[in-house]
Amino acid sequence: MTPESLGGKRLAIYGATSKIASITARSALAQKAEVVAFVRNATKAEPLRQAGAEIVVGDITNRTDVRRALEGRGIDVTINFA
Repeated sequence: MTPESLGGKRLAIYGATSKIASITARSALAQKAEVVAFVRNATKAEPLRQAGAEIVVGDITNRTDVRRALEGRGIDVTINFA
């Protein structure tokens, strides 16, 4: 996927508060993608929320949490930094 093709896409980013993941999320948002940031800590994710990401709090090892992050959101791309 090229940067130019992110506009209008919905991305789920797991582990979104890590340094490289947050840079990726911000870059996607700048390219007009919609970002669902899957995180363990909502407080750490506040800057991403303020940048326009939707925050979903959960545990990557819990299948229910992972499904909850995806279901009904029309996700086009998932990226796992967890």
